[in-house]
Amino acid sequence: MTMRSAADSRLLRWAEEPFRLFFPLAVAMGVLGVSMWPLYFSGTIAYYPGMNHARIMAFGFFGGFVTGFLFTSLPRLLGAQCLKPWELLGVTALYCAVSVAHVCGATSWGECLTFAWLVLLAGLMVPRFVNRTDLPPPGFVLVGLGGLCAAVGTGISILESSYEFDSRWLVLRQLLEFQGFLLLPVTGVAGFILPRVIGLDERYVFAESPVPTRRWITHMLLACLVGAIVLNSFWYELEGSYRLAYSMRFLTVGAYVTWHVPWHRALGKGTFPWSLRFGVASFIGGILLVAGFPEWRVPFVHLSFGIGLALISLVVASRVVFGHRERLERMAGKQAWFVWVVGLIFVGVTSRMIGDFIPKILISHYNYGALFWGLGVLLWARRLFWIK
Repeated sequence: MTMRSAADSRLLRWAEEPFRLFFPLAVAMGVLGVSMWPLYFSGTIAYYPGMNHARIMAFGFFGGFVTGFLFTSLPRLLGAQCLKPWELLGVTALYCAVSVAHVCGATSWGECLTFAWLVLLAGLMVPRFVNRTDLPPPGFVLVGLGGLCAAVGTGISILESSYEFDSRWLVLRQLLEFQGFLLLPVTGVAGFILPRVIGLDERYVFAESPVPTRRWITHMLLACLVGAIVLNSFWYELEGSYRLAYSMRFLTVGAYVTWHVPWHRALGKGTFPWSLRFGVASFIGGILLVAGFPEWRVPFVHLSFGIGLALISLVVASRVVFGHRERLERMAGKQAWFVWVVGLIFVGVTSRMIGDFIPKILISHYNYGALFWGLGVLLWARRLFWIK
């Protein structure tokens, strides 16, 4: 096989299973995102990286896992065609350009590229949904709603350079870009993928059909109600009612996820099921802590997303990778290497949170946090993609 044919074969395989490309890229973007703090404190970059760091983590790290998972699973769930190589290249180019723009401080370019990336993702998926032979799980409607939140949020950001907005619009933009884009898709896909990790069957299975049944529509409307409540909570946060806003999110998301995934009483044992439980507990618990202590919402949001959502993403991604390699036995029992991954991520985010609680050690603990968190995700990537 020539080098050209080998490259074409690899590209075709990536298009059929995009997780093979996007999961490693997500890790690279995550390490890049947390590295912005040491780069800033060392004087390597001159601008304060707060929002750019958040955007790289949201659209680069988590967005990479979302893209890899959805474009691997959704075409199969819909009975539709997988990505074509040129489509994969277009999505990948825009995805990488988003993080490069933000790390360079070109925020306006980064937001424009993010908007174009989201539009392209929708443009690739909508025709496949229209030409489907089956329906996805009804909770996946929250994936689309999360993407819409991100598009509206980036749209507001793009218009900031030309129009003067009330400060509440800028807060809304952050809520839509970060919490809407991340919170809603995770809530929507939880009932489909998480039971497989902790040894449960899906609570609701629907017969194969391209036409929505009454039962499917009922569950879809319930998911829409969950999304509406979460979006309504953003309004209360804009009004300064942080306790009410985060209490609404905690109760709604917690109840919906637990209803679909009784993660607290599942029988699955071993490192991965327990890590997933810890991730879900951190994800929901961080939201509850913000409701109780809104003055510390920044560190507690990092608990929810930096530990909770990060562990959920890595466990689910492990299930996808090992499943496609027919190596699911590697997720069984005690896996010491993943204990190290969980420990490094936990220490990293905890260090970062301590920096918020004790300002005089903020710089050192932000740097420690970036180091340990980055080592954790790199260890995960090395184990899954460099060790056969």
